[in-house]
Amino acid sequence: MLVCSCHAVSDRRVAEVVAAGAVRLGHVVRRTRAGTDCGGCLPQLRELCEAYFAAGPTPVMVDATG
Repeated sequence: MLVCSCHAVSDRRVAEVVAAGAVRLGHVVRRTRAGTDCGGCLPQLRELCEAYFAAGPTPVMVDATG
């Protein structure tokens, strides 16, 4: 799923960054640039990051297709 349209950042990319050691939203933003253009994705990005951070160092990928 595309999280940030401005920089083409997917939920999988966010998961990779978290798995690589990002522990705060700011880390994810710096490493992906998500949320740095229009900012429209920040609420969804924040929610996604919180879920990944809570899951531990290897976030579980959520399959939106069911």
